[in-house]
This record gives sequence, structure tokens and C-alpha cells, in this order.
Amino acid sequence: MLLLAKNSTLPKLTRNGRLFLGGALLGVLVFVLVFGVSTLDVTNDAFCRGGYIEKDIQQHYAGWLFYRQISAGWPLCIARGINYPDG
Repeated sequence: MLLLAKNSTLPKLTRNGRLFLGGALLGVLVFVLVFGVSTLDVTNDAFCRGGYIEKDIQQHYAGWLFYRQISAGWPLCIARGINYPDG
């Protein structure tokens, strides 16, 4: 348990600081209530596979999965895994 001395050096929040903190907490609360917590999961790719229709979304996503799994090499932005074994 953390005990604070009477002459603690923690800064006191000013009125503007309290307003900012309250607004930030209110914004986080509204975001979670409207969109839920699952939108914060970066591995959630359900929007690509179900319901979201765009011309080339599956192709873009397949390319992203490929580039995400290959290691970076030199020169930069050259993917040796494409057109394997020629590169």
C-alpha cells in the first residue's frame, strides 16, 4: 500500500486540468459504449471478411498479411518472397 506524506510533491490539478481529465474520461466512456472494446483489437479482421464491401479489400488484406510476415531486408521495400525464388 502506498502511503503519501503530508508534504507530498504531487502536483494538484487545476480547474483546467480537471476539465481536461473529465472530458478525456467522458470521451473514452462514450467510445466504448458506442463502438465496444472489440474495435481496439488490432488483430480483429472480421470487417474484411464479413459485411464490409469494397472493390479490392480482400486483395489489399492478402498483401498486408504477406508483407507483415516477411522479414525486412536491404534494399528496403524489396520483398524477396514475391515470385519466389526469383524475388
